[in-house]
Amino acid sequence: MSTRLFKCESAVSMPGGLLYLLAAVLMSYPAGRLLGADQAAEQEEESTASARLSARRQLNTQLLEAVANGDSTAIDGLIESGASPNARDESRHTALMLATTQGHAVTETMIQEGLGVRVEIEGLPAPPVTAVQLELIGLLIRRGADIEAADSESKTALMLAVERDYAKIAELLLQEGANPDAQYASGLPLLCLAANRGFVWTAKVLLDGGASADAISETGRQALHYSAEMNHVPVAQLLLDSGVPVDVRSEGGWTALHTAAARGHVEMVTLLLERNADRTLLTPQSMSAERVASARGHTDIAELLGSQ
Repeated sequence: MSTRLFKCESAVSMPGGLLYLLAAVLMSYPAGRLLGADQAAEQEEESTASARLSARRQLNTQLLEAVANGDSTAIDGLIESGASPNARDESRHTALMLATTQGHAVTETMIQEGLGVRVEIEGLPAPPVTAVQLELIGLLIRRGADIEAADSESKTALMLAVERDYAKIAELLLQEGANPDAQYASGLPLLCLAANRGFVWTAKVLLDGGASADAISETGRQALHYSAEMNHVPVAQLLLDSGVPVDVRSEGGWTALHTAAARGHVEMVTLLLERNADRTLLTPQSMSAERVASARGHTDIAELLGSQ
């Protein structure tokens, strides 16, 4: 131990020994300071990132407000400043979805003043839309909005447009690449929903946009079966004109004629017969459309089906 003390004292008394000892101390001291500097830098980076995230969230909120107000100039400026064109609200509705669903009370005065757009599809009047809606949707898509983004119910902008019968908006979304054969979470194709609700204009837009006329729902039915069930004659005409076979069967083995007869829809039965529906076809229960109608108490339809 005395030898080590001697060596240490000698080192200090030797020329340059003090510098050697000081250097040894300093080599250990900056290491702790350096670690503190790294931590400070990390904290500063985290603080900066947090501030940026907060600022972007604020921009996104302002973007959604601008969409609700129909302010295209503000939308453009906010996206340029860093707002996301795919900003979402608490229900996970994107800016594009909000533009699709908001502001649809179009009056005749608005149309005359150029604020509303009257829509016709092959001569048929469709629900009008606001000119602002179409402008906002186009702007958001050009700015990078994800056209297939889904909300908390797995609905896309196109689905929201279809279920509201916004044919012109659905047409625009389809032109921009939306999927015409998309299905709701339940497994219901867009065309089947339009047929079920009698949305002839939207059904026409979907077909023109490439929707499969023979798409099958989760219950094994096609759009023609839905239109027959609900007696939506114009939709059935549209589907038949597009090439849907009049006697197409559901997975349950029923034709549209069976369905219309069971529901007591004289107008639909008449249309289907005019389109050469086969009244002799049987259900899996070996019942003709006439027998189906008779069993449900629809004697007028049973007589119609049995008259020829």
